[in-house]
Amino acid sequence: TLRYAPERVRVSARKIPAEMTAGSVATGYVRLLPPTGPVRPDSFDFSFDSYFAGIGASGFFLGSPKIVVSEVA
Repeated sequence: TLRYAPERVRVSARKIPAEMTAGSVATGYVRLLPPTGPVRPDSFDFSFDSYFAGIGASGFFLGSPKIVVSEVA
């Protein structure tokens, strides 16, 4: 359980359902980590960029995501 859940997260998955589209709501077990800082001195700072994009965590699904609600355009 998170004390302060982030508003937005960036998550990747190995395999996604064919019916999943942009805006779909998914559920599943996810490993979340804070945005990483620069790998080398003077290189790109992902945590700085994520902060201003409103992304509080990044991670990956531990299995296949399941669609809860699919947004209809």
